[in-house]
Amino acid sequence: MLTTLALAGGLAVVGAAAPASAHHNTITGKVVCAADGSASIEWTVKNSESNRDETITASSDTALVPVGTEIKKAKSATFVQDDVAVGTVKLTLSGSWPSSGATSTDSGSVTVTAGQCDGAPNVKKVTICHATGSATNPYVRITVSVNAFFTAGHDDHQGKGDIYPAFTYEKQGKTITVPKQGDQSLLAYEDCAKPFDWNWEYAAPTCKALTVVYPTDIPSGQANDVNVRIIADGKELTLNFHKERGTWSGEQRFVFADHRAWTDPDVWSVVWVQVAGTNYHWEGKVDCGDAVTVCHWDASTGGYERETLAVKKFFSGRHDAHEKDIFPTFTWTDWWIFFPIQKTQPEQGDQSLLQYPDCVKPPTEVPAPPAPAFSDTCGPDNEVFTEPVDTDSLDWTTTYGAGFIEVTLTAKPGFALPVGAQTEWTYPVDDEPCVVVLEGVPSFADQCGPQNESLTVPSSTDKVLWASSREGAVVTVTATAKAGFAFPAGTKTSWEFTVDDAPCVVGLEGAPSFTDACGPDNDELSVPESTDSVAWASTEEGGVITVTATAKPGFVFPAGTKTSWEFTVDDEPCIIELVGAPSFTDACGPDNDELTVPESTETIEWSSTEENGVITVTATAKPGSTFEGGLQASWTFTVDDEPCVVELVGAPTFADVCGPDNETLVVPESTETAEWTESEADGVITVTAAAKPGYAFAEGTTTEWAYAVDDADCIEPTLTGSTAVGQCVADAPWIFYDVELIDPDQQSTGNVVSLVLSDGTDTETIELGELVDGKLSGQHLWPGASVGDDGVTATGWPGWEQLADGTWQETDGNFAWTRDIDTAVLKVNPELAIDLAYPDATPECAEPGGVGGGEVPPAPPVSGDGDGDGSVTAEAGGTGLASTGFAGTTIAIVAGIIVLAGAAFLAIARIRRKRA
Repeated sequence: MLTTLALAGGLAVVGAAAPASAHHNTITGKVVCAADGSASIEWTVKNSESNRDETITASSDTALVPVGTEIKKAKSATFVQDDVAVGTVKLTLSGSWPSSGATSTDSGSVTVTAGQCDGAPNVKKVTICHATGSATNPYVRITVSVNAFFTAGHDDHQGKGDIYPAFTYEKQGKTITVPKQGDQSLLAYEDCAKPFDWNWEYAAPTCKALTVVYPTDIPSGQANDVNVRIIADGKELTLNFHKERGTWSGEQRFVFADHRAWTDPDVWSVVWVQVAGTNYHWEGKVDCGDAVTVCHWDASTGGYERETLAVKKFFSGRHDAHEKDIFPTFTWTDWWIFFPIQKTQPEQGDQSLLQYPDCVKPPTEVPAPPAPAFSDTCGPDNEVFTEPVDTDSLDWTTTYGAGFIEVTLTAKPGFALPVGAQTEWTYPVDDEPCVVVLEGVPSFADQCGPQNESLTVPSSTDKVLWASSREGAVVTVTATAKAGFAFPAGTKTSWEFTVDDAPCVVGLEGAPSFTDACGPDNDELSVPESTDSVAWASTEEGGVITVTATAKPGFVFPAGTKTSWEFTVDDEPCIIELVGAPSFTDACGPDNDELTVPESTETIEWSSTEENGVITVTATAKPGSTFEGGLQASWTFTVDDEPCVVELVGAPTFADVCGPDNETLVVPESTETAEWTESEADGVITVTAAAKPGYAFAEGTTTEWAYAVDDADCIEPTLTGSTAVGQCVADAPWIFYDVELIDPDQQSTGNVVSLVLSDGTDTETIELGELVDGKLSGQHLWPGASVGDDGVTATGWPGWEQLADGTWQETDGNFAWTRDIDTAVLKVNPELAIDLAYPDATPECAEPGGVGGGEVPPAPPVSGDGDGDGSVTAEAGGTGLASTGFAGTTIAIVAGIIVLAGAAFLAIARIRRKRA
């Protein structure tokens, strides 16, 4: 939970990082807004250890926090990250604590929001640290107006020596920003000088001396005492260095051997230092002298004792002869007379234990495991407990008691749990039955008659057992709570029901029926269906059928009910009438006779046979029936197979015109009497008619026809000589046309004449009419032109439109483009390109300006509606045709249908002709 809260805090403006281990850094940050609107982050990194210094070994921003940065024990370091962009900024540092060998990587994050540092206010005064040029009092803190700031030249004083923050001010309606200058941290102090740090530190002592570098700004009277505590040959010794007059400054070296209290010990350890003028006290242990550290085995305690001994005491105590003692390799000086002799003592025992104060390797701390999983509810034997499993470092002990489970956790030798970790758990076991509400009740229904009662018992559950039993006529149902469960007091758990097996009185419904007539096996007996209460049965003996009705078990009939019936069977054959007779027809020709024989019935069997051209039909009465006078009747018929003389109906037709593969041959369909065939050889088609078997043609009948095929090339159709001319008549532009189709071989597939105008961009198709005897002539208004109801007076011109006030103006619409067409084509299939131009631009015909001039050729007047459509007067065949717009799509579809139909006809004709 603590870790979760710490992580959540890391998302706020002030970020925080949760501790990752016992040795860790706490990294926090806050957003600082400058007067110019820029954002900075002030990071604080705190060393968690109160007695160990730390060194930064890795940094996510080495420009901000360099690798190698040292953070003293229990101290914090501050780092400022300038000009930070909007978003979440994260700082990750890895640190090491050399004295313990511990390492840790920790992070902190800060979020800078958009607009967080917007709106820096304009100022009228600014507080600065003004440079004085004095070595003892270099700055003075003053507050001046913006005007005085610039008038006095603080922005460039003593080579930019003044210190001031960034600020904005307003001048002549404009906002001006001045960037910061100098060490901004000094602005926080009244005298622009950082206060003296009473926690300043000095270097650790050596075996011979303590070196102290005093701060240059240490107050007078403070640096006049130094105390060094030393354990010399096992005895505590404090050396006090005192300056009688004045104070020490600069770098001072306090040599232990120079002190009058120095005892010149063989072995000593420096353990504590106090320097006047600082709250910092060095504590540790610096072992010195001709000594050796020994882990001495104490047999009385069964353990080691760590001692630092002078070499001569090492040997006098015969530690080199103690097998269990542990000591390192060391060199010592022995004397022979007056000559020193260097000797080396080899190491003995587990050297790693020499580093520990009690010569015992401290246990490895392992994370505290989660509590064992346990759950229990009311009811016996339903607790769920997961018994922990021992690991390499932890030993679990589980004790099962009456009504409880107890679990104990112990770290194995060489391991330890975190301080305060839970190591014991006791779980109470609840075996009291669970109270369960009885849901549902049994239901029972019964009526007269045996084994028809209906009992419904609720289904048993994992909590309730339902059961039923019967003794005599009583059914008992019970509900029992299963083991671990109990019903609430007063719950009904037993029910009794009485069974009624007395027979039921039922009325007999229905009766058998029987019919029989002459003839065997034709009697019909109908017996009612048996029911749940009545069984119906029938038997036959000596021509008598007996039917009985019996009440089933559990049922009885009312007194006097009839339950038996007898019926006599009549099997004498029946005299029947011979109904129907065979019919026979036959004419000349084989296999064309037709015999009709009545269908066999239930009483008559009809059959027929043929022998030597004679057919015999017989009717026989079936068993159980007979005819008047006997059992059979017969008829005979003679077959005629002579061939029939028939008339040959129809004859082939043949047509052919120029061009290959365009001949048309029509051959009559084969019939029941005649077979038609055709063949082709050497350009001659031969058609033959043959009488089918059983038939013959009259003498002199033509049965063969021959046709010569003509495949010479056809003359293509043309519109050569056809014309279309633009003329202005009565101030209106007209198109006069004369079209003639020359098609001697009837090759054209179209008969409608169209005139297609185009300027290369727009196209207009005018349908002129249908050819009559291959010719069509007449006139048609120019597209965009119109005439009045008299069919003569001009009322509209291409490229002009009439406004609401009656005046005319030019327009790109109304077929203006047709005044300058590129092509004009007469189309029938074939087609012909012609020279056609808008009529000569007389003033009246070119534009609206009056009506008059010109005559209209004699033609029935047809009115125009002014939308650019015109009228046509046709002379060919005396028929006048009017055109309104273009129905080119319809014409194309009709023409296409005609072409396809023609192609289909030719294809059918060719396929039919070639089938042989």
